[in-house]
Amino acid sequence: MQTCKKNTSIKSSVEITVRNFLIINLKNLLNKRLKAKI
Repeated sequence: MQTCKKNTSIKSSVEITVRNFLIINLKNLLNKRLKAKI
């Protein structure tokens, strides 16, 4: 039971980090495009 809980918590934390990483990348791309247009 404990190992399962640990695995799920690790998976959720990884998903959160991946989401944050993707969001940051998207924001950077949008900023670059806006700057390029200007």
